[in-house]
Amino acid sequence: MRLQAFLWLQGLVISPHNDAPTPSTGHTKGTDILMPRIRNAQQLHDAVAQYITRTLRFGGYEIQFNTKAGSENRIDSFAEPIGRVLEFYTRQYGLPAGGQKLVVCQTDDDTLDTYSGSGIIFLASKLFDSSRPVPEDKLQREVAYQWWGQTVGLKSFDDAWLSQGLAEWSAFTYREANLKAGTLDSAQREEQEARQHGGRRSSA
Repeated sequence: MRLQAFLWLQGLVISPHNDAPTPSTGHTKGTDILMPRIRNAQQLHDAVAQYITRTLRFGGYEIQFNTKAGSENRIDSFAEPIGRVLEFYTRQYGLPAGGQKLVVCQTDDDTLDTYSGSGIIFLASKLFDSSRPVPEDKLQREVAYQWWGQTVGLKSFDDAWLSQGLAEWSAFTYREANLKAGTLDSAQREEQEARQHGGRRSSA
C-alpha cells in the first residue's frame, strides 16, 4: 500500500491496458499527469530502482527517506531538523494521525516544492541540492501540516488558509523556542515584515 501510494503521488500508475476515461474526471484510471503509466514489471523496476530508501530513528520517530541516487548524502542533514521539529510538535500537540513514522519522498522539480499527506511529505529535487543550505524553514512548516491539515482536517479547500496559518505559526513557535535572543529578535522582525508585505518569509 505504501509503495502504491508513493507511485500514485509520483504520477506513476500500475494499471491494465484500459484507456477508458473515468466519467468524473475524463482522465484515465489513476493519474498520468506527471509521468507515463507503468504497464509491466520492467517499467516498475526501472522506476523504483531510481530511489534509495534509508530509515533513521530520531527520538520516538522513524523517518524513512526515499531519495534519488545522488541525493542520499543529504539524508542526515535533513533527518536531524525533521526529527527535532517532530518531537517539538508532539510535545505541543500530541501524536499526529500518521503516528510515529514519517516518510520523506524526493520528487522532481516539475511539481510543487513541498507537499504533504498523512504520514508522508514530498520534497522537490532542488531542495536536496548540496550547494544550497538545508531549507529548515520549509521543513518546519511542512512537518506542521501533519497536525494542521492531516490530523485536524479541513471542511473544504476554502479553509486551507487555516492550516497554512497554523503551520506557519507552529514553525515560528519552534524557532522561538530554539533561537537565542538576538537571532529571535531578527526572526520576529522578518516575520512582521513578511506579514506587512502580505507574503511569507522567504527561505532558501
